[in-house]
Amino acid sequence: MLISQDPDGRAAQTEDLARLLSAVEAASRDTNLLALNMALEGASAAAVSAAQIAHAVGDVSIRATQFSQQMRGCLQAGAERLDTDSLHELRRVTRSVAELMAELSDLASGILDGIADPQIERRLPQVVPDLLDQVRSRARVLDQFVHAIPDMTRPRRAARRRAGHRR
Repeated sequence: MLISQDPDGRAAQTEDLARLLSAVEAASRDTNLLALNMALEGASAAAVSAAQIAHAVGDVSIRATQFSQQMRGCLQAGAERLDTDSLHELRRVTRSVAELMAELSDLASGILDGIADPQIERRLPQVVPDLLDQVRSRARVLDQFVHAIPDMTRPRRAARRRAGHRR
């Protein structure tokens, strides 16, 4: 009976997208806390390099929260106008952001654990450039996702009509 009311499964896709956004928000909060702990541990250990990484991780965490808020706003403003392909793409991208935040959280946890180990802490300045590159790479990917949200949330028929008017 539910199938006849929602033949495309759009309601289920929208619910799944909302769950994915909740996962992104939770991972973002956790990662932000890890970044804060990393900054505190780095300050107490006088590890300037840990503070640099903590700042970069915190920045990506903030961007993930902004991504999630922007996606929720788009859904609230017009999820019913989105076709199933658009919803599928939004779910795919949101899942990618959740995976990105999980990777970043693991990286931050590893660094935080390393700060507590004197042998690793001594090597931290040598590996910081590579770690910062990894964090910044994830930030660039997240920025690409954020910039793609308006195109992904625009109904496809309207986008085609606009493209036809430009020619």
